[in-house]
Amino acid sequence: MPDKGMEKNMQQTVFLKLCKENLDLVKKKQYRMDEDKGNELLENLAKDIKKGSSVQEILEIAEPLGLIAKSYGEKEYVFPLAKVIASLNQEGQMIAESFLNDFGNQDLYNNPIAPMVDNFITEAFSFCPDRTVDMMEAREGLKTGKPKTLQAIGDKYEITRERVRQIEEKFWGEVWEKNNPSYPKFICAFLCQFMAEKGSLIVQRKRKDFQIHRFLCKACRVPFRNYEKFGFAVKVLSPKERNAIQDDTIRLNLMYTQKLAKEFDGRFKLPMKKEDIEFVSTEIVQYFRKHMIRAERLYLTFLSTGHPLHFTDIQRFHNKLFPERTCTERSIRSALNAPRYVNQFGFVWIGTRGTYGLKEWGYEKPTENLMDMVTRIVSEVYNAEKKPVHLDYIRQEILKIRRVVKPSSIIIAASCNPRLERLSNRMFVPKDISKKDLETVLKKFNLRKPGRR
Repeated sequence: MPDKGMEKNMQQTVFLKLCKENLDLVKKKQYRMDEDKGNELLENLAKDIKKGSSVQEILEIAEPLGLIAKSYGEKEYVFPLAKVIASLNQEGQMIAESFLNDFGNQDLYNNPIAPMVDNFITEAFSFCPDRTVDMMEAREGLKTGKPKTLQAIGDKYEITRERVRQIEEKFWGEVWEKNNPSYPKFICAFLCQFMAEKGSLIVQRKRKDFQIHRFLCKACRVPFRNYEKFGFAVKVLSPKERNAIQDDTIRLNLMYTQKLAKEFDGRFKLPMKKEDIEFVSTEIVQYFRKHMIRAERLYLTFLSTGHPLHFTDIQRFHNKLFPERTCTERSIRSALNAPRYVNQFGFVWIGTRGTYGLKEWGYEKPTENLMDMVTRIVSEVYNAEKKPVHLDYIRQEILKIRRVVKPSSIIIAASCNPRLERLSNRMFVPKDISKKDLETVLKKFNLRKPGRR
């Protein structure tokens, strides 16, 4: 049976050493580390702490406190604590460093962290008048989860809402003053809350303590972005990282949770642990799958297949991807031909009956029909060289303009064309040439008109 004292000492050592590593990363503005360097860090830490310790043991101690975690792709390590500390101002970072050193000397795993959040908030409020505390708790919704309006608070205390606003403004001004005794307590509450959440930077809106998370971020002056339509908020991310989550162009190209998660982790390098990335990606995909308009769903249907489709196939693939929002063939054709959607999403009829693609794939709507195109090719060649044109040459020229066309359609457009004269050996000349010129062509190229022996 392991020695509890030794185990406690190991936990404290891991905490303090990884806190120091996080603080060093803050100075470098680095919140991720590739797998090899991360493993080397953890292996060295395991050797220093206890003979026979493994990297997995270190992770089991550090991950529940947000000191380190695997990225979504598991090819890197992320350091959420470093990101949290970096979001604080200089005074806040000094307070955080001091708090973490003191905190690391406690019994980390037998003393619950969550109650410490309320204790630190209570201590912070102890420096304020009771009426101000009551007003701020009501205004921020700390106890009920529902913030009250200035008017509602003013009615309770028989003062104007402007007076309530002044008291609120004075409270925040004093909290953010240098050397204010409340500010360090709010920092401690903020860090305890982070560790109690196992290093998560995500807060679901439906949680009862959502307003407490928002209040502590405001008190510590760190970013708190509320994505109300997605049902969650994200803490401490930079503007660029926050914008990545709400970028509509991303979600139009990445409708699957795994693809979106890989984009957040690989392209944007969000400093969040795997579980956070998965949660954010899932919520975004579910939201947009539910709220997409028909044209957006059709666009994603094309992207999921990667090639042009007949409208009957579009309906089949669409209804498979969105079983809760099926479409008829008629509604699909209506959306594919609507000018506003053609301009916005690049839907294009590619020249084959009922078949559509995307402009971004290089397709363009034909400017002339197939029969006119065949007539033009034959006329241009004959007028320039006074010779008949073979069907294979016609097909080659058409395929330079149209990427998709059925061979049978070309044959019909040439053979049944009233402006062309069909000769033997699949050769064609314009219908309007003189009888003498036609006889010359037949004799010179050893051809005949169909039906003649």
